[in-house]
Amino acid sequence: MYETDLILDAFEISDELKQSPMFQDVLKSIDRLLKQDETHSLIDNFNREKAKYDEALPHKNYHRDFKAISQRFIEAKTVLYTHKDYIDYQQKLQAFNQTLEAFSNNLNEILKSCYIDTLHSCKKV
Repeated sequence: MYETDLILDAFEISDELKQSPMFQDVLKSIDRLLKQDETHSLIDNFNREKAKYDEALPHKNYHRDFKAISQRFIEAKTVLYTHKDYIDYQQKLQAFNQTLEAFSNNLNEILKSCYIDTLHSCKKV
């Protein structure tokens, strides 16, 4: 029964995180990226050029077009990564991930400061 309670608590925390303003900002930001024709086109171009680059990379010393493929990939990446909406998305995602990491670290600290004396308890050391 104890494991079931932990799983239910984890789902409850997950639901709370999904409802948080910070997570909602991330969703709005990525939605804006994918719905705008300009940014959608930049993402598609980046993915196409990355696929070509990944395919040519193992043969870079022998691939006749590797330099051109590499240059197009760099350009597509630069254009996408410097777009204001992509930067906004990355900043919001990074802030949310830092919040998750802080939560995880706090949880780990709590668990480190306990010892388990029975299956259903945690006592401070």
